[in-house]
Amino acid sequence: MELKKSTLFTFLFPAVFLFAVFIFYPILRTIMMSFFAVNTITSPLDSWHYVGLQNYIDLFTNPTFIISIGNIFKIWFITGIATISLSLLFATIVNSNIFGNKFFAKLVYLPEVISPIAIGYAWLLYVFNSNYGLLNSFFSAIGLDSLASIQWTSPDMLFVSMSIAAVFGAIGQYTLMYISAMSRIPNDYYEVARIEGQNSVMQFFTITFPLIKDVIKTTTVLFTTSTIGFFAFARVFGSINTITPMIFTYNQIFGTEINPDTNVGIGAASGVIMTLIGVFFFIVSNYLVKESDYEY
Repeated sequence: MELKKSTLFTFLFPAVFLFAVFIFYPILRTIMMSFFAVNTITSPLDSWHYVGLQNYIDLFTNPTFIISIGNIFKIWFITGIATISLSLLFATIVNSNIFGNKFFAKLVYLPEVISPIAIGYAWLLYVFNSNYGLLNSFFSAIGLDSLASIQWTSPDMLFVSMSIAAVFGAIGQYTLMYISAMSRIPNDYYEVARIEGQNSVMQFFTITFPLIKDVIKTTTVLFTTSTIGFFAFARVFGSINTITPMIFTYNQIFGTEINPDTNVGIGAASGVIMTLIGVFFFIVSNYLVKESDYEY
């Protein structure tokens, strides 16, 4: 039966309309706004003042924005490697037949059901606290005073502390995806590998990793997307050393407690640059992780 154009239009219109209103229009407005001096995000168009590329010039001469760009690259690379590596390790452990693997799977996924803000404050106040924090108490109890004396909330260590908390909050999601992928690999492959004398490490690199490479690629893209929107942990660990482009953009558009003045045009320009960085991360992610050549 031939589908009428009117019927096709009827079914497509709601999706196209919602996309135009909530996706296309905000993108177009943000790009336009980045070339104007705008007082507030709700300012009418007739109050905008065209400044050309001045917002972008001011953006790249702003030391705070430059720091935020450096931070987002470090978060994507360093935190990304740690998150994906630990997720693969935990998924491999859970996927094995060791005692308590199901309980361990639930424990690893637990951070996913907790708000990132709550996780951030828990680490900041109860793990990294220099007086009664978990790390301080643990290292003191086993006699490692040098490690116990580390000031995790000092300006020099705050980015490291934030990265550790962010990894803790992210590994549950990716671990679950890797567990699902590993569970679909036929056990016969591992039986043959064991007969040939391969240990668990060799089996991971010759069987598991090649067969779940597509899932690793997917998780890399997902992590890239979440990195561009990295906000909650940077907000909790609030410092110039932990600022990200998302925090910078938020401050420019809505102001801060210290400086309530806004510069929406620069905020919009920052949003455009963040999008371009996201595209760059996406391209690099796809280049680093190739699609799997194996089928099973």
